[in-house]
Amino acid sequence: MLSPARTTNAPAVVAEVPLAFPMYDGGVLLWREQSNRPLLRRLHGLARVAHWERRWNCAEMTLMRLLYLDPVDEQQAGVLLREVRAAAGIAQPDKTA
Repeated sequence: MLSPARTTNAPAVVAEVPLAFPMYDGGVLLWREQSNRPLLRRLHGLARVAHWERRWNCAEMTLMRLLYLDPVDEQQAGVLLREVRAAAGIAQPDKTA
């Protein structure tokens, strides 16, 4: 069993990992390739946890990296990114324009 100190600090440490995630030079990790799905799922999960914890900057950065890696956006990360930006009070471009 984890000590109370480890359980208290664990979510903050896990939520910071994606900020150090390396960007690939022109490479993408498409959802349609089965081997990419575990990483893409985990990034999406980390973004959801950061959103739930109201860590807007971490959630936004994670979702932007997820969209960079999988521009097809099979996991609907763009929808969650709009929710994060709205909750953080970030102005978003109008879709109708």
